Amino acid sequence: MSLTLYTFPTNFRAIKALVAAQYAGVDVDVPAFTMGKDNVTDEFMAKSPLGKVPCLDTKDGPIFQSNAIARYIARLRADSGLCGGSFYESGQVDSWMDFCTNEVEVPATMWVYPILGYMEPNADASAEAEKHLAASLKAMNTHLQFRTFFVGERVTLADVCLFSALYYPLKFVMDKKYRKEFGNVVRWANTCAAQAEFQAVIGSSMTLCNKRCVAKGGAKKAAKKEKKKAAPKKEAPKKEKPKTLKDIFNALPKSKLNLDAWKKIYSNTKDKKSVMQQFYDMYEPEKAGWSLYNIRYNYNDDNTILWKTSNLVNGFVERCDSFRKFAMGTVQMLTNIDESAEDSYASGKGNIFLRGAFLIRSSEGSTHMIRENPDAEYWTWEKVDLSNKDQKAAFEEAWCNIYPDNEGGTNIMPSDGKKLYDAAEFK
Repeated sequence: MSLTLYTFPTNFRAIKALVAAQYAGVDVDVPAFTMGKDNVTDEFMAKSPLGKVPCLDTKDGPIFQSNAIARYIARLRADSGLCGGSFYESGQVDSWMDFCTNEVEVPATMWVYPILGYMEPNADASAEAEKHLAASLKAMNTHLQFRTFFVGERVTLADVCLFSALYYPLKFVMDKKYRKEFGNVVRWANTCAAQAEFQAVIGSSMTLCNKRCVAKGGAKKAAKKEKKKAAPKKEAPKKEKPKTLKDIFNALPKSKLNLDAWKKIYSNTKDKKSVMQQFYDMYEPEKAGWSLYNIRYNYNDDNTILWKTSNLVNGFVERCDSFRKFAMGTVQMLTNIDESAEDSYASGKGNIFLRGAFLIRSSEGSTHMIRENPDAEYWTWEKVDLSNKDQKAAFEEAWCNIYPDNEGGTNIMPSDGKKLYDAAEFK
């Protein structure tokens, strides 16, 4: 059976359908899809009335709404057990799916979407969403006290939907302190993530939040309110605080490279190569402590699905947020997919290579990045020597999102025969 799922790369609701397809043994194609472009065509609006994704194309016609799509795929193989092992269990599965939609997805998206850039930050709304989600997690934690899965003795759509809804909160905002009260939920989530069917969609491991991400401009107000409510504490002996990034970077000498000004020049210039000399004239590595890096992902062999790799890149860039005032960079997705072959963009599969270029306000920039961003250790950080022709060419190629002419020697990571599929900018 030919099934095509339309969705953007980081859509957690698409995880439901893709995991269900793994359990049901059903092939689902995931073509490249751009919101604001592909979802507003007359052709797509005929499939999904409001132009929303995910949307599934079947041989009989389209199906929209993520729960309906997941149920459709699950019912293609009744022996998968995804809908429950009995009529009663089927009702239980539906109960938890509705619970997920109303009590988990709503607060989870209100909390995480501002961080992902899908909504404007609102400290009060985020704080309320955090409390609402905690109440739902408490109910889930109680239910899982003596259970491995939500319904019966095996994975059902109840687990698939709830895991999908919590995937981004667990990665970005549910830090160790927040998770402490919900040990049964965390154990269940790790159990799901260890299943081969889940790993085929989300990757071989799920990284739990180490340091909570905060939407820019959305946390200070809430923090101030909490501070006012807190009871006064007795003054403790002063201890020397570890230096923050701000302390480290602000201690450096003044530089003629104004990062905010450079970011504006970079953003407003179409031909970025044309302003590189202007950048080099301001760049002061020895005097002001700046450093440039060519970076490449250490596990490119694992990158075989475009939307999953895009998810990985976006997560890495989001976790660089503490460097926002002290760094900028780009991360590229290069692919050698043969568009004429069966294993092409239409299936979303192929060989994908990640590399990038970063400017950091420190001579030890990579050390600070790895300390602050847990994903950074999965990348190789090679400091650029601008007197080295090949290193400089590789930096400009990734920094300016251009292709080499293959006449300038060997690059740090050759892109001969590869195409630039997408690039994420951190600035």
